[in-house]
Amino acid sequence: MCVTRERLYRALDGVDYVVHAAATKIVPTAEYNPFECIKTNVNGAMNLIDACIDKGVKRVVALSTDKASSPINLYGASKLASDKLFVAGNAYAGEHDTRFAVVRYGNVMGSRGSIIPFFHVHP
Repeated sequence: MCVTRERLYRALDGVDYVVHAAATKIVPTAEYNPFECIKTNVNGAMNLIDACIDKGVKRVVALSTDKASSPINLYGASKLASDKLFVAGNAYAGEHDTRFAVVRYGNVMGSRGSIIPFFHVHP
């Protein structure tokens, strides 16, 4: 569910730092509910960016996923769009002091796409 800008204004009253972790994160769920995925992952990011700038939040860190690096599904594509919005938020903020960053986390150990096998050393 995408949180409205008005609700975010209330939630951000007096807040200096935000860690944004909200998303439709499950690939099959995103594929089955594409409208909700876009509302949450893209429109939700836009609402948060606007609200953070307007409320004078100092720093925002958005959590992303390795699936956004070369997206092959809607979840990855929506998170890539979200990442780009947060990075662009730094220019969009203009003279405001709000600064945005994005960090990407790795996949779960043993899941498809996990990077752990790349670090496994064979004797």
